[in-house]
Amino acid sequence: MSVGNVVYGSNYFPRPKDERVIWRKLAQGDHLLLLAPRRVGKSSLIHHLKDNPKKGYALIYSYVQDCTDEQEFYRKLLKSITQSEFVTNTASVSTKVKGWFSKLDIDFSVEAFGVKVAADKKNTDESCVINTDIIRQILMDSLSDTEITLIIAIDEFPDVLINIHKQHGEMAAIKFLSGIREICQDIDFNKKVRFIFTGSIGLDTVAKKLNLSNLINVFVHTTINPLSALEAKNFIDFYFNKSSDRVLSDNLKSLIIEQVGWNMPYYLALVCEEILDNYEDDKLLEEQDVVSCIDQLFEQETKTKFSHWRERLNRLEKQERIFAESTLTLVSGHSGALPYSEIFNLSQHEDYKDHINASYVLTCLKHEGYLYHSEDNTYQFTSPLLKRWWIRYGK
Repeated sequence: MSVGNVVYGSNYFPRPKDERVIWRKLAQGDHLLLLAPRRVGKSSLIHHLKDNPKKGYALIYSYVQDCTDEQEFYRKLLKSITQSEFVTNTASVSTKVKGWFSKLDIDFSVEAFGVKVAADKKNTDESCVINTDIIRQILMDSLSDTEITLIIAIDEFPDVLINIHKQHGEMAAIKFLSGIREICQDIDFNKKVRFIFTGSIGLDTVAKKLNLSNLINVFVHTTINPLSALEAKNFIDFYFNKSSDRVLSDNLKSLIIEQVGWNMPYYLALVCEEILDNYEDDKLLEEQDVVSCIDQLFEQETKTKFSHWRERLNRLEKQERIFAESTLTLVSGHSGALPYSEIFNLSQHEDYKDHINASYVLTCLKHEGYLYHSEDNTYQFTSPLLKRWWIRYGK
């Protein structure tokens, strides 16, 4: 198995609770915000749902993080729809989709999108302007002869909103999000199509910062939860079974879980992979052997396994990023949880007080998986592994 990549088929570790919640909400007619940090398995879960849909459903996946304007987003969405297995394998739907492209004179050339339209398509200097009304017409007509309910999962959607706001301004962001809201509120459309908007930065957080929260209240929140202790032990067995004959004792599995602290498959897999790299299957492992493997995760040559956590902070504005880094350093300096009062005191520093929204930055750190906020209003790293990495390299 490969650590960190999207997993498919038999390499996917089932998440039945999360899968059940998602299907139940979709069956209720909800459009979902699936919000969870990086490296917790969002894309793997979505692809599992796509490859194993409930009866009467089909799921299309579209990755849109790099889109910087409304037209680029809609064209990427149409490309994903056109190239999906559902459309290509459903003759009636495929024929109607291609018919719409010809009718609207949309240029989806082989070079740009891998879709060939009629050879006698008119030449024009102006490409068709795509909006939610056109998306609605194409999908409603194309799905009219099928009983299938189409689920469209749009990955890293919040990044598109950030990009549009940054490059084209507030009004462009409002127009874009209003169009998405309008199509999601269309009763007839909802009978045939539902959306899952995913992202490792919360759309609710972004919308709040941009004062657009009223435009996303039609979406229902859901997330991916950490594995229970029993599920984490089962995952460790699952991982080793895929590539070795090793069977860990219950005590060693408990040690891994304790050291990882945040039972997401990626971090459990990092430790398992280190064990596989360092010891033959017939080597009888002691606790110190496992601890040694965990220590190796923080050596210079392996530090990149966590470096994406620092890179993610680059999405923040400069002063926001500096405050986020200072907050993480402050939390890492405490052996236990840090009271919020100390973070508040930091936010009152002259570099931050009148220049950033400290609450927004703190919410980003929580939603993106850096920090855990306890009921007693204290903060700590979600994982001891992440804390150790930040102390050594993050600063």
